[in-house]
Amino acid sequence: MKMDWTELRKEALVFKALAHPSRLAVAEALAAGARCVCELHEIVGGDMSTVSRHLSVLKGAGVIADEKKGQWVYYHLTLPCVTTFLSCLRHPAETSECAAASTTPAATCRRQAVRR
Repeated sequence: MKMDWTELRKEALVFKALAHPSRLAVAEALAAGARCVCELHEIVGGDMSTVSRHLSVLKGAGVIADEKKGQWVYYHLTLPCVTTFLSCLRHPAETSECAAASTTPAATCRRQAVRR
């Protein structure tokens, strides 16, 4: 089987972007709807430059997008599967379609989980 390395690199970028607790917290908060940067700052804590850096990493990986409304910038989740993935990590036997169908190839599960 030939691997699509370009696609795998894009998918790895998403995992790298989510590989920080603060960025996971942002993604989870945005699953409930768009939020302004000030709300995300309250969730993440720390200084504003650190929050901006986290948002930049998530945006660069395509996990979130932003929209300016007046003087405020609002962020929203562009990969809703992130919440499914987090749920699967927390409760794998209950939520994973792949766990229920042991005959499903891993590549098929990966394609179902990461759609961009």
